Amino acid sequence: MVAGLVFQSCSKDDDDNSSSMTTIEKLCNEGWIIDNVKMTMNNVEQDMTDIMFDACALDNVTTYDVDNTLTMDEAADVCVDAVQNLDGAWSLSDDESTLSVTMDGMTEEFTIDAISSSSITLSTEISMGGLVAKTEIKFKH
Repeated sequence: MVAGLVFQSCSKDDDDNSSSMTTIEKLCNEGWIIDNVKMTMNNVEQDMTDIMFDACALDNVTTYDVDNTLTMDEAADVCVDAVQNLDGAWSLSDDESTLSVTMDGMTEEFTIDAISSSSITLSTEISMGGLVAKTEIKFKH
């Protein structure tokens, strides 16, 4: 998913099975699907999952490979005018706090707020009319 947003800040979260896994091992373990999207503005949090994504996108599976390539598979519910598989590339910052994703000619940076073997949370802050909105996207297997 490339959403045109710049992501910042980071803290890591491990679950019991992943404490010995590296960030790359967690990321490349298996495919990721969107769990939910939340936006917080003026300390008010709102679920944005259905607003930011069509239902057909919620079963898409993004798979990261250790060779720094990725594939986004439309899965069973293919969105109108979408291709079944879209290839891209990814990289981590040296401190492993930022995930950069390049798809369809666009590169976006996602801050890794939390990552475990079963979930990853990415976030961004954007300014809109003088207000700052934080968007969090949580993926699961």
